Amino acid sequence: MRHFQTYIFGPLIVSCQIRHISCRFEFETMMKSLANSILPQLMLSTSSSTSERAKYILNFGFTEVGTITPISQYGNPKPRVFRLIDDKAIINRLGFPNEGMKIIMERIKNNPPKGICGINIGPNKDNATKSDDYLLCFDQFSELASYITINISSPNTPNLRMQHEDEKIIRLIDMIKKRSREHNSKVPILFKISPDIDDKEIKNQSFYDDKKIQYVYGGSTRKESINNALKVAESEFEYVITHDAARPNIKEEDINDLYKDITQSKASCSFFFTPVYDSIKEIDLNEKTKDKSKFYLVQTPQISKLDDLKDSIQKCIDDDIDCPDESFAIEYSNLKLSRIQGSRSNIKITEPEDLELLNKFLIRSGVGFDLHKYESGDGIILGGHKINCDFKIVAHSDGDVLLHSIADSILGASGLGDIGIFFSDQDEVNKNLDSSKIIEYCLNELIKLNLEIYNVDATIICEHPKINPHRDKILKKLSDLLKIPETSIGLKATTSEKIGIIGNNEAIAVQSIVNIKGKA
Repeated sequence: MRHFQTYIFGPLIVSCQIRHISCRFEFETMMKSLANSILPQLMLSTSSSTSERAKYILNFGFTEVGTITPISQYGNPKPRVFRLIDDKAIINRLGFPNEGMKIIMERIKNNPPKGICGINIGPNKDNATKSDDYLLCFDQFSELASYITINISSPNTPNLRMQHEDEKIIRLIDMIKKRSREHNSKVPILFKISPDIDDKEIKNQSFYDDKKIQYVYGGSTRKESINNALKVAESEFEYVITHDAARPNIKEEDINDLYKDITQSKASCSFFFTPVYDSIKEIDLNEKTKDKSKFYLVQTPQISKLDDLKDSIQKCIDDDIDCPDESFAIEYSNLKLSRIQGSRSNIKITEPEDLELLNKFLIRSGVGFDLHKYESGDGIILGGHKINCDFKIVAHSDGDVLLHSIADSILGASGLGDIGIFFSDQDEVNKNLDSSKIIEYCLNELIKLNLEIYNVDATIICEHPKINPHRDKILKKLSDLLKIPETSIGLKATTSEKIGIIGNNEAIAVQSIVNIKGKA
C-alpha cells in the first residue's frame, strides 16, 4: 500500500549531497533553497488563519496551504476524519472545505509566511467545468505561491478523478502551461494524483516519459520507502544521509560531525546515540531491572555509504526482516558501524506532548526598524519614558520609535506580520495612541501562541537627545512593559555621524531584534 504518489511537473531539483571539501549540506527543491533540511509537507488549515501561524514555530522546511477552491464551500458533513479501530486505519473525507480563493489570498498577503509556501488548488464540487476552476485559482496565486499543486486526487469531488484519464490530464497540463506562459510565471507546478492508481496505468499514459515529469512513491514500511529513495539517489555520491521528519530540531553542525566521523572511522554507517538516563525494566512478570549502562538510544540523522546501504536495505527486504533504522540494515549485513553522542534536544515528535517539549528548544528571531521625523517641541517618548528636549516626534500615534521597533520584532518573530496590519496609521482610532498598548497587544498574541520573549536588543540612532543619561529609566520601563528582567534587554545608542536626516537632527530611528521561545 502506497503512502503517497505525486506527479511533479515543472522545474524540480532534489539534492542531498555532501561536498567533500567544505562538507556543505544542501537541500534544494523546485529551484528554491529550503529553510532547513527537514522536508515534511505541513498542511495548514485552508483558512490560513493567524492562529495557524504557530505551526511555523516548528521550523519545518516548507508549508502547503490547501486545497483552495474559487468559491467557498463547507466540505463534507462532519465527522470528516475518524479512525476505524478494528482496521487500524483512518478515514479522511474533507471535501475541500475552505473560505474561497479571494479571502485566503488576502489573508496570506497580509500575513505572509516565512520561507517556502505552496498553494494547493482544486475545483468546486458543483462546477461541471473543472478546468476553469483550476485556471481561476492559478490566476490568483501564480505570483504569491512558491509552488502550486494541482489537486486531481480527491474522491470527494464528483468526477474529479476522471481528470486522470490520458486525454484529460494532458489537456489540463497544456492549459496550465499556457496560462503560466501568459502570466510569464516561473512558479513550479505539481500535479497531485490519486494514490490508488497502479504503476501500469501510470506508465501507459502518454506523459509518462516526459523529462520534465518525475514521480516517486513511498512504501508501506520504512525499509521500502528508503529503498525507493535510494533508487533515485545519484550514484556519483559516496554517502547518503537519512533523517526522520519527526526530528525537526537537527543542526547543521550535527551533519558536519557525522560526516567527519564516518570519514575518519571508515565505517559503513555513522549515527547519533544518547545514553539511557532512566531505569530500565524488562516487561515480564518479574519486572527485572536492567543495567542501563549497557544500553543507549539511537537517533537520526544517520550517514551511510550509498552502495553499502543500498545492498543492506535490499537484503532486509529479501529476507523479510523488520528494519527500524538504517544502522540496523548495516548491522544486519555485518558491516562496520560508528557512533557519536547526540543531543537530547534532537527529540522525536511521537506524542502530542512532544510538540510542547519541542517548543522549549526553539527560539525564533524577529527584526524591527522604525524611523520618525522630528519637529520643534518639548520632548519625545522612548520606551514609554518621557525625555525633555527641543524636539517632538511627528507620528500618528505617540511616536515611540523604540516600542514600535520592538513591537515589529515581536510580530515578525511570531510570524504575525507587522504593526501596520493591526494598528494602521490611517485609522483615527489610533490617533495619539499610547504605544504601550501596542506592546500589550503583542504580548497577548504571544500568550495565544504559547510563546514568550527570551531577550531583546535595541539600538537607538539619533544625534540628540543624548540617550545615556536616560538609559536606566528606559530599561526599567521596558522591563515593566515587556515583563522580562532588565538583564534580558540590551539597549544601545549611536549617532549617524552627522550624515543624512538623522545626522541633521531631523529624525530618530531604532533597530531592534527580539528572540522568542516556547513557554516552559
